[in-house]
Amino acid sequence: MPLREGDIITEIDLQPFEERDTLLLRLRGRIDQEVIITFDRPGDNGYTEYRTMLAPIGMSDLARLKYDHFREETRRRVEALSDGRIGYLHIQAMNQTSLEGFQGDLYAAATDKDGLIIDVRNNGGGHTTDRILTSIMAGEHAYTLPVGADPEATGHYPQDRLDAPRYTLPINMLANEKSYSNAEILAHAFSTLDRGNLVGQQTYGGVISTNSHTLIDGATVRRPFRGWFLPDGTDMEHNGAMPDILVEQTPEDEVAGRDRQLERAVEDLLTQLDAKQ
Repeated sequence: MPLREGDIITEIDLQPFEERDTLLLRLRGRIDQEVIITFDRPGDNGYTEYRTMLAPIGMSDLARLKYDHFREETRRRVEALSDGRIGYLHIQAMNQTSLEGFQGDLYAAATDKDGLIIDVRNNGGGHTTDRILTSIMAGEHAYTLPVGADPEATGHYPQDRLDAPRYTLPINMLANEKSYSNAEILAHAFSTLDRGNLVGQQTYGGVISTNSHTLIDGATVRRPFRGWFLPDGTDMEHNGAMPDILVEQTPEDEVAGRDRQLERAVEDLLTQLDAKQ
């Protein structure tokens, strides 16, 4: 029987909790090992005791599951807010793994949609801005028609001719104060190139390139070797990307499970789409 919210854990491996025990202490070193969980579940006639077998997971697995849940729940929220008209993609980091995920998910997220929300909130940075821009900045210079195809069926282009998946429909981008480094470069580029509206909070303002050096005692230090600047000369360091639409996400919103930034990004993109009709 799975645990659920409201259950009270009373024993681990049939041993009751001592005064100073915590769940973390009792499960330490037990990752992927089955343990017996005794718990009380409230009901109409008081509490009923149950036992179940569980295998604890580590913090990295927990973080991955929480991220997957966030991404899927946000996608569903965008689907509901837009009545199915807008797709959603979150980029977790500016690294090769996230880039491959972005490229693999781009068509799936955008299929049969009129627009797309790209989310770089809580993204710690990396190095892949230009490869993402390759997908979202390429315009349509031609389309192809297979022999015998409907001449009205425009918009097809052979995918084997592209270096990266291409998306040309309207986009809004989400960023916040926890968007760092290369994620900020992407947010700046999105605004500079006028690809759509940037929504959320100003990004952190920590944009430099660094090298890592190992010291004689095995410690490492990182040393800046390159600055990043906007075309008008503005230093991106200490000058985070400023959204076109500022939306504060408050602790009260977090507790209530409300995402005002997402809601505003969807609302604005729908307005853009309606204006094009």
